[in-house]
Amino acid sequence: NEGALAAEAVSLVMPVPAEVTYIEASAGGTPSTITFSADGGSNFVARANLVVAGEAGARLATADEITHIKWAFAEPIPAASEGAISFRAVLN
Repeated sequence: NEGALAAEAVSLVMPVPAEVTYIEASAGGTPSTITFSADGGSNFVARANLVVAGEAGARLATADEITHIKWAFAEPIPAASEGAISFRAVLN
């Protein structure tokens, strides 16, 4: 946060490039709530609840179906502070 005031209600969304596959449980950045999307970033839910339509009905999304990751910070980010968010992926 390069600003002079604390940043409140901060959410950061990172697309997962189509050329890579997200590595399960590798997203990090605290203190934050991390949610996932498999529909191009339209909807975000906890990883355990990320479902997609399959031939036999709804099923848990696979890691290669994750399109976006969202970090929502629970606390304001103080002025003149920095941190890091990350995830790991494998090149397809």
